[in-house]
Amino acid sequence: MKSMKRCILFIMLIIILLLSFAFNDKTKAERTYTKITVYSGDTLWSIAKKYGSNQKDIRKTIYDIKKINKLNSSIIVPGEQLLIPVD
Repeated sequence: MKSMKRCILFIMLIIILLLSFAFNDKTKAERTYTKITVYSGDTLWSIAKKYGSNQKDIRKTIYDIKKINKLNSSIIVPGEQLLIPVD
């Protein structure tokens, strides 16, 4: 009887974990982006400050911009187009 309860509890735990992953992936897929063009004098910091959320650390916004756009460094050039996450 004890092993039956443990088995049911384990199965319920697995179901809850799977559901939490499913909902987490859904929220990432629903994220929206703004496409911007880099102009002379723009930096990732200035772009993150302009388009980022005031409640989010600007360094996290810069990290997200670099990750989304597959940037290996913080160097951006005029004319380059970037996707900016909209929170």
